[in-house]
Order: sequence, then structure tokens, then C-alpha cells
Amino acid sequence: MSLAHTPAGAASAAPAPARADLARTWMLRSPLAGGLDTAADVLVLDLEDGLPSGRKDEGRDRARRAAAEVPVWLRISAAGTRDGQADLALGRELDDRLAGVVLAMCAGPADVGHVAASLPAGTPIVAMVESAAALLAAPAIAAHPATRRLAFGTGDFRRDTGMAADRIALS
Repeated sequence: MSLAHTPAGAASAAPAPARADLARTWMLRSPLAGGLDTAADVLVLDLEDGLPSGRKDEGRDRARRAAAEVPVWLRISAAGTRDGQADLALGRELDDRLAGVVLAMCAGPADVGHVAASLPAGTPIVAMVESAAALLAAPAIAAHPATRRLAFGTGDFRRDTGMAADRIALS
């Protein structure tokens, strides 16, 4: 869900969606957490890591209900996976209520192409680079016409590369 910042004390009506190309702050939140309020420029309902495997369908149902209030951003599971396919089906169902997707575990431009072809035309895609191989493919991922932005996933990248889970490891 793209939500612009609502100052303290302001009305709680959902603000207009923020432009992804101008957004400075993004927040991932489980759809199970509820609530659409955030000070971030863009709120993304996390269908990938934000949901335990046994609650994926419940999370998608909650994301569907949230989309009735405001257009939503969804973080979807990796392209080609069973959960990824179910997430894409939800995106197609939401149609113009889908503000965009954050593609977890993007391996290369083919993943972006698959997701773009599976969603309503023009859906913004933020591709997450979360492995060493994806980092090497980052220029090709970024060059894909459907890629709006890249994001870097430090947790999975650290696990993939054997890097320490210490903040200084990526400094």
C-alpha cells in the first residue's frame, strides 16, 4: 500500500498513494499485523517473509481486504515458486487496486519478465537483489523495462554469501 505520511493529529483517512519513483522510505509489514498507518512513504504488505507458511492464504485474504481501502503494494514470493504463483494470482485479481510489487529473491531479468507478464500491464516492479548471483545480474535486472527500482535484501544476501550477521559486515 502506498501511503504518504500523515502528520500526528491529522484525520485518519487513507492518504493518496505515494509515487514509487520519489519514495524515500519503504516499510515491509505482514498483512497479519493489520493497520495501514505508517510514517514511511510506501507501505508494502509482505506476503513472502512476512507470513508463516501455514498462514499464507490468510495473509493474502487480508491483503485483498486492505486493497478495498487503498491501492496496495505487495512483496511477493520468488518467481516460479508455488507461493509466487499464488501471489501473482492475487495481483491479477486486484488489478487497478495493485499499486506495485516488490519481487523477493529476483534471480535475473527473466524473473522480472515473468512477473511483468503475469500482472496487469504497467504494474511497477521493485526487484530485490538478495543473492551473490543476483548482485552480478543487477545491471541486467535494472535494465529490464518493467523494473522500476532495485532493493537490496541484506538478510538473504548474508546467508547466501556466508557473511556475518553484523552491521559492520556490509559497511
